[in-house]
Amino acid sequence: MLKASSTQDLSAWSDRADLPGNQSWANLAALKRASTSLLHRLRRDTHSAMSMGIGRYHPGIQGLARSYQDARAALSLGHRFQGQNQVHCLDNLGVAAFVGISDESTKIDLAKHLLTPLDQESELIDTLRTFFAENCYPSSTASKLSIHRNTLSYRLDKITSLTGLNPRRFDDAVQIRLALLLRSLSGDSSQLGNCPILEDLNSRHLVQLPNVS
Repeated sequence: MLKASSTQDLSAWSDRADLPGNQSWANLAALKRASTSLLHRLRRDTHSAMSMGIGRYHPGIQGLARSYQDARAALSLGHRFQGQNQVHCLDNLGVAAFVGISDESTKIDLAKHLLTPLDQESELIDTLRTFFAENCYPSSTASKLSIHRNTLSYRLDKITSLTGLNPRRFDDAVQIRLALLLRSLSGDSSQLGNCPILEDLNSRHLVQLPNVS
């Protein structure tokens, strides 16, 4: 099913508190609400179990096929990991989306979407990097950043408010960590700073050891 996704068409389901997104994910929150409303209506009228998958917006005729593929992937993964009678979208699948999607460009686009609210928040990005480097320990993270633990708590709360992902929760933390790495690998390192893993790899020398019989 193709659903118009313009702002005007979805005005009845829009909310000022919706998180921002790039063009591929335009009006996504409103579209989810509209789809949820439709799903409830269909289930009530048909008395049947069903689920929906939502695809990203892609321009042009070929974009319809890509959107359909996104929706099918979201539906398949969502039905498997989250159950039926729900509206599934790639950005709501948690770690399953990064594990279950084989297309690298889709993973990178998802990573960018999840981190878009932090584009202008370099301080929060640095906080996340240190938080993960310190194995998510608040005390050592605060010490490393030379800030009070209350300040760290405030920053983590702000990250949660902006992205909808809580770095203190395991599943959310893994999503953020993967998103940071994927977006860094895609060439957005100017916004994210240097990737710790890449720095570590670049600082090492590979040594070939002789075979031992």
